[in-house]
Amino acid sequence: MKWLTLRQNSIAIIVMTVFLLFFGILAINAATSLRDYPADKSLLATALAQSYPVSIVITLPALMGAFIAAPLISKEIENNTLQLAFTQSITRSKWFWDKFGTLFILIVVVFGLFSISQHYFYLNAIKLTNAWDWFDIQIVVYMAYVVLAFSLGTFTGLLIGKQVPSMAVFLVLFFLIRFALFKMRAYWFKPLVSTWNFIGEDPEFQKGIWVISTRLVDKLGNPVTVGLKQLGCDVLQFQVGDVLSTVEYDCYQRAGLLMEYIYQPIERFLHIQAIEVAITLIVSILSIALMLWILEKRKR
Repeated sequence: MKWLTLRQNSIAIIVMTVFLLFFGILAINAATSLRDYPADKSLLATALAQSYPVSIVITLPALMGAFIAAPLISKEIENNTLQLAFTQSITRSKWFWDKFGTLFILIVVVFGLFSISQHYFYLNAIKLTNAWDWFDIQIVVYMAYVVLAFSLGTFTGLLIGKQVPSMAVFLVLFFLIRFALFKMRAYWFKPLVSTWNFIGEDPEFQKGIWVISTRLVDKLGNPVTVGLKQLGCDVLQFQVGDVLSTVEYDCYQRAGLLMEYIYQPIERFLHIQAIEVAITLIVSILSIALMLWILEKRKR
């Protein structure tokens, strides 16, 4: 059964491995470039780091879940071979672990090796950039989503029993979970609030700060909604694209305004990661437990 499972999914595994190898090489190359940047060129380092396709990298577990995990059992149901498997001498739980467990171990090993390259990039990126920007590719978080994608994808396939609908439903569920956890990430701990008087370094560019939101306030903390013209500034003088200029900061300073920052400090980074990893692993374990229960109760 183990070898059969590997042979049935060999093409998908090879394609997945090629993708991971490609992005792994990109990560190592980008990390090496960042490693050579001096500390006084953090803006250039940030631009280089942000050119790395993190948004694609964090979708790779979802693609694995859709094209490998979701069809794993749904294909058996759709082809009417599941009942044949149940007539064999092995128990249903052993059949499940031979099929699910074999592929699960392989996926974890392959993605685990890939995540090492991402972690190497992460370690070099946080020296010059904001660690919060790389929250999702840190090895523990990334692997937690890999486990979630494989478990949830297989579970969705078992429930629906059709390959293509299973793939579509899984992608919707997976990204809904990711989106919900991303939104909650900022609020597991009550955000801190601080203000800046437009003198010195902008707190938003400090490496340990994750700025959730900003707003202009007066000295009493009331939000300010008037524009530059109402503050006595020449609007044309301060229009520099979409970026606030230091001259515009001077205008706000003369008006006695403050920039209020709502943020999470770097001290909470690992705690928030631990919460998110725990939730994804709980959902994964529940998915596996429900699959075992459904298979034992399933009549055909």
